[in-house]
Amino acid sequence: MTRALLLLLWLGIFAALAAVAGSFAGVVHPLGDSLAVFRLYFTGACLILAFLIALIPRKGRWLALGLGVISGVAALPVALSYGADDGAGGPHAIYQKNLLFRLVDPGPIVADILASDADLVTLQEVNGRNMAVMAALEQAYPAQAHCAFGTVGGTAVLSRWPAMGAPICSERGGLTALQVAAPDGPLWVVSVHLHWPYPYGQAAHVARLLPVIDGLSSPVIIGGDFNMVPWAHSVRTIARASRTRTMQRTATTLSLKGGLMPLPIDHVLVPTGWAATYTIRPELGSDHRGVLASFGP
Repeated sequence: MTRALLLLLWLGIFAALAAVAGSFAGVVHPLGDSLAVFRLYFTGACLILAFLIALIPRKGRWLALGLGVISGVAALPVALSYGADDGAGGPHAIYQKNLLFRLVDPGPIVADILASDADLVTLQEVNGRNMAVMAALEQAYPAQAHCAFGTVGGTAVLSRWPAMGAPICSERGGLTALQVAAPDGPLWVVSVHLHWPYPYGQAAHVARLLPVIDGLSSPVIIGGDFNMVPWAHSVRTIARASRTRTMQRTATTLSLKGGLMPLPIDHVLVPTGWAATYTIRPELGSDHRGVLASFGP
């Protein structure tokens, strides 16, 4: 192996390890959350580099082993979450969906929500073009709340159960909260749509929403397009503030680059200690898949 190739190899090792370490640093800087989106890709690069290092005589195998262990520790919890199962759900259900602001035909989504028989619905990118979805669901879900958010459309909460008071809209958008009279007692239902992560404004957006979320009385259930993976700092921060948890199982809800970049960014957060499981629904004209979660105390 020539010196130039060896230098490139060591530079690659340094860059890959820095990226893996950085993917855990969302609490320090929002760039960490952006790196967390690609954690599996970075650890995959580390494993490829570990194989190449193993070809170096003498100490190469030990270096490869160390790099492989670091990669495994970083990637294994994330990789295993794609095959994990939450187990039993509960007697209630919530349907989470980003409608897509330029939705052409709302019919398939309306039909799927009605067929799901969900008790609650959380929607994002609700605008004048696709507001027909809420209108078509009004008979089945008479308690409805919508808050505007940006040019792509607002967030909305729909419920079979009656509302308890007026909804809450965050001052600068991206959140709708409605307290409903659930069979098990009052329940706050929240729909969120976060900005894209760094270098965009997700961290500041989360900071603005946290006082609103923290001020809601328990229990709280959240459905939303978080534009972030569940193991990132921003999602975990919202879960702590709302006294909720993400699902144990991870599933792709948005695919970019022709399916080469699958992203789990649409989530349902349920109260800590509650049972929950979910299935993924088709896109049905949107660019996001839906999440149908069953839950209960």
